[in-house]
Amino acid sequence: ATPMVAGGAVIAPTLDGKVFVFDADTGEVLREIDTATTIPTINGVEGKGGSIDSHALALAKGMIVTGSGYARFGQNTGNAIIALKPAE
Repeated sequence: ATPMVAGGAVIAPTLDGKVFVFDADTGEVLREIDTATTIPTINGVEGKGGSIDSHALALAKGMIVTGSGYARFGQNTGNAIIALKPAE
């Protein structure tokens, strides 16, 4: 999926459901988030992440938002929309 640059970091999602955060200057991996798992939800519906592909990342009001569970072409299914708040 398409990476995003924000605040000195490159954020790159993957088809296996991971989100990597790299230091934009050094390329060092700062964080790895696995979304292809059971996800706690705010509405009580069981959430499960999966592949991150088309329409990968959005940035709004200090949050990074991604859909996780792109079910096309045999990829990992899921039903999650995940909002991540970067550490300050």
